Amino acid sequence: MRESRTTESLADFEALQAQLTKMRAEFEKLTEAVADSLDDTRGKARKILHDAKEYANQAKDYAVNAKDYARDRAYAAEHAVEDKVKDHPLSMLAVAAGVGFVIGAILRR
Repeated sequence: MRESRTTESLADFEALQAQLTKMRAEFEKLTEAVADSLDDTRGKARKILHDAKEYANQAKDYAVNAKDYARDRAYAAEHAVEDKVKDHPLSMLAVAAGVGFVIGAILRR
């Protein structure tokens, strides 16, 4: 009887050892799958970060270009007004007086 218990215990131990070996192999596969998934996610995150930086740089360039364009247009308008005033001083004085009169009338109301 003692021998059959020992045989059963040995069989149980061997079955347990086989299960542990199988679980270890499955755990290694799972670890590899998780590592691959993390590498893939890391690569995607890097691409998203790279794209975001590129979009930010493009937006910055667009804003700088828009600012430069607006500044150039303002300078051109300023010079155009200066030229008009130099070419037609009395007409521009009359326009300025008219604009001042209209603004004064609006503000009085």
